[in-house]
Amino acid sequence: MFSLKTYGLESLRLISLPCLYAERFIPQIVLHIIKHPPNYQSFVLKMKNLMCLAAVLIFFIQTAILRTEANIIAQTCQKTPNPPVCLSSLKSDPRSAQADIYGLAIIMVDVVKAKSTTTLNQINQLLKQSPRDKGLIDCADRYNAVLKGDVPEAYEAINVRRRMFALDGMNDAVNEANGCERNFAGRSSHPLTKLNKDVADVASVAAAVINQFG
Repeated sequence: MFSLKTYGLESLRLISLPCLYAERFIPQIVLHIIKHPPNYQSFVLKMKNLMCLAAVLIFFIQTAILRTEANIIAQTCQKTPNPPVCLSSLKSDPRSAQADIYGLAIIMVDVVKAKSTTTLNQINQLLKQSPRDKGLIDCADRYNAVLKGDVPEAYEAINVRRRMFALDGMNDAVNEANGCERNFAGRSSHPLTKLNKDVADVASVAAAVINQFG
């Protein structure tokens, strides 16, 4: 499982390296310059070399930080039931680059909310054509429950680090999407089938990310 330490300390350590080197060597450099004043050309050359060294060091540190962040996302998604959906959902959101496990969970709940909203909008459009369709009415009730109950519950639980309550919200979202789809069992095709699957997929991924809380 990952914790805040896993996600934060490695990047912090990398970022702090220039400061550690500066604290150690700059006083020695200054003292050397005072005792042995260089000529102008020599001084400029040394400063250029020092700036080049600093630029190279910063480049390698930034590269290491980016690799660490990419590894965090990859490792998190590998522990979900659908790694490709997890990776595409997280990498499409720029917040994931700086997110810890709780931030990644929030992003996934955002995806659940967005896809559930799209599905409910489609249900409402279909209800205009078939206002007495019991299956559609049931689906509308289910997705209203997701958006008004499950998603807010997950947000609140993540913010206060209550893993089980957040899990309940996302697992229920999976159940509601699957419950909606059961209304149309036996039909060869239905416009909600893909939408229901999409919601169930991202909600199950969100639940798996939440389950990795420390």
